[in-house]
Amino acid sequence: MTHRFDPKNMQRLDNPERRELLPPSRVLADMGLSAGHAFLDIGAGIGYFSLPALEIVGPGGRVAATDVSAEMLEELKRRAGSASPNIEFLHCPSTRLPLPDGEIDMALMAFVLHEVEDRAGLLAEILRVLKKGGRLAVIEWKMKEPPPGPPPAERIAPDETAGLCEKAGLAPVRREEVNAHHYLVLCEKR
Repeated sequence: MTHRFDPKNMQRLDNPERRELLPPSRVLADMGLSAGHAFLDIGAGIGYFSLPALEIVGPGGRVAATDVSAEMLEELKRRAGSASPNIEFLHCPSTRLPLPDGEIDMALMAFVLHEVEDRAGLLAEILRVLKKGGRLAVIEWKMKEPPPGPPPAERIAPDETAGLCEKAGLAPVRREEVNAHHYLVLCEKR
């Protein structure tokens, strides 16, 4: 079984150092998220990306925030408050996404793929819910010794991430270093 992030450590998901390394609004804009989009945050946790995405997509868009942890989703609900009726909280303990086919413009998996046992199954589900031309962004840990992040044996290399996405039917758009610790693979449904 793969290792999953412990919700007891959720305070580590939002701190000044992380915001400097990985500014969520800038990362989302660089991925192409814009007003009116339907955004899917897979492994949303406490809302590090979901809440800034709400601001970007605005009243004409929506955010679907999924997580395997009910505890993390409860924290996200608390942080969101009554900020917007445009956010949906989805507890997803499996690779099945409770969303209709072809309705998502942009999906994000930040530090999630390395924790998933059925990677092909989850990527197939993401492909199913993406619109034609919809994009998936995967942010993961570089293959180097921590800290920060999980041990290298639990990480997934950029080539493997890109290969899994392509095998699932997603066309590569770009690969890049986000910072000293993280990389991004951006793909599109053709």
